[in-house]
Amino acid sequence: MANASSLFLIAGGLLLVASGGYVTAREIQAFVSYGETPAQHVSAFVPAPPPIPLSSDGQVSIAQDCQATSWALDTLLRTVEERQSVVRSCYALDTEITTHSPTNGFVWAMAAYAAGESGQSENFKAALQQSFQVSPFEQWIAEYRVDLSERYSTLMSPALFDLERKDLAMLAQSKKGIRSIAERYANSPDFREKVVEVVSGLPDSDQRRFLAEVKKAVSELGYPQQP
Repeated sequence: MANASSLFLIAGGLLLVASGGYVTAREIQAFVSYGETPAQHVSAFVPAPPPIPLSSDGQVSIAQDCQATSWALDTLLRTVEERQSVVRSCYALDTEITTHSPTNGFVWAMAAYAAGESGQSENFKAALQQSFQVSPFEQWIAEYRVDLSERYSTLMSPALFDLERKDLAMLAQSKKGIRSIAERYANSPDFREKVVEVVSGLPDSDQRRFLAEVKKAVSELGYPQQP
């Protein structure tokens, strides 16, 4: 007859199996509700988003899927109110995720996107500020934040523009970062002026490397060279 410790181990093993099954089911549940058509994708997030996955990767994935749904052609062809319903649902999803994963700077940035798209000025500022605060040195998130800062420039505060300059300083010191801003650098005089201001505060070696890399990137993108 099994002793007490053996029974405890068996019970513990069964509990782990059961909990593992729950986690797997929770991960799958969030995605199987999407359906296959664009309309089904929209209905998966409106009027309420699906359950949040438990894993960090699953949370980021579902937030990205909601954002992609918000700018999908089928969504853009809907009425303004219908599209805003999707965007508001994305914001609700993103903010719920951040309550479980408050250090996820990318989801905070996606919450800023959703707030910006729905004209929630204060929520945009708060979410973008949180993204800066929890992920100040992750380049791929900085690239996204710069895009948001420029896209929703009318919602930005002076303090957020200062934080954007910190992102730009980081991007301007790497080849990949320079490429991420090259197209806007070529097309937007205001943005170019902002970048030049940031780069002028870097060491001379970084300034020279930036100029060489941005000229190369702009040329490869097919834009005229800037003086």
